[in-house]
Amino acid sequence: GFVLPSPTYTVELGNTQLLALDSDAIFWDGDSGEAAFIRMTLANSRARWRVLLAHHPRYANARHGNAGSY
Repeated sequence: GFVLPSPTYTVELGNTQLLALDSDAIFWDGDSGEAAFIRMTLANSRARWRVLLAHHPRYANARHGNAGSY
């Protein structure tokens, strides 16, 4: 099975690079290093496609509302 390498990580799949962020840190703790991680990863990436993902959706129709407002 898949083992989460860290709360913030990157994976390359063919010509696509996935950047996974710790959305808890973004919404509750501020930056926590994600901005530097994104800048460094994108600067060094040779992938044609780059996809940024996080656990919490920025906008949601659920009862709890949008990320960061609950």
